[in-house]
Amino acid sequence: MDLSLVDGANSSWLFTGGLFAHSLASALLIGLCAQAPQAWVAKVLASRPPRWLGLISYSLYLRRSTVRIRASSTVGCAGLMT
Repeated sequence: MDLSLVDGANSSWLFTGGLFAHSLASALLIGLCAQAPQAWVAKVLASRPPRWLGLISYSLYLRRSTVRIRASSTVGCAGLMT
């Protein structure tokens, strides 16, 4: 797999239309699930594991951000936890 397509700061594709492509793909997936709730994609996304992950994802994001800020200010290792 070519990691240059998803490598954030080192990806030329990501900032020249890649973020738009990701947004468009997400919108199409949401539209598909709304229009056809019996489709296999909608059923998979409505199953327990993805719903559980959705319930905890924002708290995990906040926890990671807090740990990253504290580690960079106390230890001085901002580059280690990116």
